[in-house]
Amino acid sequence: VLIESDLLFIPANTVCFPDDQMVEYTFGRIGEHQLKNAAVVIEAVEKLRLSGWNIDADALERGLYAVSWPARFEVLSDEPYFIVDGGHNPQCIEALVKNIDDYLPSRKVIALTGVLADKDYGEMFRPLLPHIAHFVCITPDNPRKLEAADLAKYLQEKGATIVPLKLYFNNRGKLKVLLGVGYGKNKVDKRETIK
Repeated sequence: VLIESDLLFIPANTVCFPDDQMVEYTFGRIGEHQLKNAAVVIEAVEKLRLSGWNIDADALERGLYAVSWPARFEVLSDEPYFIVDGGHNPQCIEALVKNIDDYLPSRKVIALTGVLADKDYGEMFRPLLPHIAHFVCITPDNPRKLEAADLAKYLQEKGATIVPLKLYFNNRGKLKVLLGVGYGKNKVDKRETIK
C-alpha cells in the first residue's frame, strides 16, 4: 500500500498485562490485532514460567519489541510511505482495513495488488474498496495467478479506479517503474529507479 501524504507517525504499540502486577510492554508491531497476538505471547510465557522455564522480564520485553512479521502492515519506506500487507483471507483483510482506518484516516491510499485466481478475491476486495483511492493491478508470478487485466476489470466493475503500471529498464539494466496516474491531458507520470 503506497501512501501519498505528509509525514505519518506510526508509534510502536504498548500492551499492559498482569505479571504479579500491572506491567507495560512495548510491542514492535502496529495494529490492534497485533496487540492481541502480544497478549497471547505474554500469557504463553506466564504458563511456561509456571512450568519451570526461566524467562526473565527483559527477555520478554526485548522479544516483544523485536518481533517481525514481514508483509503484515510492514512499513518499508517513509518517503513516500510504502506499506506492505500480504493478507489474503477475510481476517487479514479485516485487520488491514482497521489499520487503514486507525493509522491512515483521510489519507490517499494507492494499492499495488495482485491475487491468485483460486482466492475469494470478491470477499477480499469488497471491504477494501471504500478505503483505496486507486488500484494498480499486477499479475503474481505463480501458476495459480489471476491476470492483472482480469483483476482490473473486476475492480472497475465494482467502481474502483485503476491506474496503469508499466515496467521498463534503463540502459544500465536497472528496473524502472512508470506509474501513470490519470489519463489524457491530466496524466501525471511518476518515474522511480528500483534499487
